[in-house]
Amino acid sequence: MTKFSSLPDHISLLLGRFSFVFGILLFLAGLGKTLYNLPDFAISDLAMSIFGLLVATVLSRKSFTGLMQRLSTPKGERLLFLISLIVCLTIIITKFVTGGSDFYENFLGENSVVEWLTALFLLLSAYLALVTGVSKGSPYPKWMLLAFASILFVAFMEELAWGQMMFGWDTPENFRSLNAQGETTLHNIHGIHDLISPALLLFSSASAGVSLTKKRPNIPWLKNNLWDFSKGLFPMFFLAAIICAVVVFVPGTKFLGRVNQDIEWAEFLISFSIFMHSLSLIANPPKETNN
Repeated sequence: MTKFSSLPDHISLLLGRFSFVFGILLFLAGLGKTLYNLPDFAISDLAMSIFGLLVATVLSRKSFTGLMQRLSTPKGERLLFLISLIVCLTIIITKFVTGGSDFYENFLGENSVVEWLTALFLLLSAYLALVTGVSKGSPYPKWMLLAFASILFVAFMEELAWGQMMFGWDTPENFRSLNAQGETTLHNIHGIHDLISPALLLFSSASAGVSLTKKRPNIPWLKNNLWDFSKGLFPMFFLAAIICAVVVFVPGTKFLGRVNQDIEWAEFLISFSIFMHSLSLIANPPKETNN
């Protein structure tokens, strides 16, 4: 069983190797789709290859080790804020420059880079919650972390339609009629599907508020550091809340593309925020144990 004190090194090694493999796979997938569709090709496929190459070459164990070390210092919150701003500005620029184009449609469509990144951040967050919960000397409640790991893993599987996205099986006829997208998922079942965007709006709004609130509620399990979102994550939660609010209150609107499609950005922002929050909890744990 891993010691909590050694988790930063373990996670840096894991993320470095994972980034290399994931980047290479993205590069090959984009290149393969480009070559297959020649002489026609989609710019989004080329962008996928370039993005994969950047991930494989730029992100390494050393870079993640540096990230964990920075997050463990008083400047860690500034770093999170900087990362949040860069991510938010990148999304906003992408929307205003390419919104409504085929590139944008493909970039946010089914089986797109954004959807895969959302799923992968959910999976990585589930793993971080699991290893933190079972590590020796972990200062966080084991039952809560294992519960989070289970919820995040289910969300990851739902994002991939429980493998249907990868293996392409046909949805059973009895289930297809119940599902808004005809997939093997629970969150797209009629009735539940309409609640997803409001639920994301509630979560992102509450998380943005918590990140700015120093005073904690007088409820023991809510006082735990697991819920103490950094102010550095506020921009991403806030942008996610804005996107969800637009989708909920003005559905069907077209502004530089279909507004409903932008919910993919909100899902990405939330999953990435949870991932960065998980890294921050490991790099900068509370001084007093809560076990």
